[in-house]
Amino acid sequence: SPGRDEQVPPPSRWRPGTSTQVVEVADTTGVLANLARAYRSSELCDVVFVVRAPGDVSGEAEVQRVDAMGAVVAAQSPGLKALIYGDVRVGWFGASSPHGMLSEKAEVVVDLPSAQFSVASSLLPVPGFSKEGCSRWSAAEFRRLVEFCHTGQVSLVPGAAETLALALCAEHFAVANLIDICCHFI
Repeated sequence: SPGRDEQVPPPSRWRPGTSTQVVEVADTTGVLANLARAYRSSELCDVVFVVRAPGDVSGEAEVQRVDAMGAVVAAQSPGLKALIYGDVRVGWFGASSPHGMLSEKAEVVVDLPSAQFSVASSLLPVPGFSKEGCSRWSAAEFRRLVEFCHTGQVSLVPGAAETLALALCAEHFAVANLIDICCHFI
């Protein structure tokens, strides 16, 4: 710390022609905050996921609707990209997709795994969790996954079955950074 009589030199300023060094600057906090705000207001959401309970094709059971910004979730998840934009090269179970690019708000149906769903997961077996009790995820985990894709944030309880269920949902839709986060707390 300079003394009272010492002058603090002014911060250096860029002057034309003085440097060829490239400086990369990122404002990820502002970008994520803006995405989160747009997502939470549904202002720019162009996709609605219709999440159905296992085996309900009649539409009689209650469904949950999850709004999303298609391009944002597609960028985060190859599985959701396939559902939204109809990538036929990727075979994701239990979903129907619109064809081609979106021109208006599209509905994408997501059927939740049934109790008989057999998880071929690298996350199982996990000490303290039964494969039968945690081999499925719910609409709540799907909603949390979509929110994470928009905000980069998730609340977890270390060691909880819900954390494993969210990790399984993230694994199913190939959201690698959410899988890593959840696995840290399983």
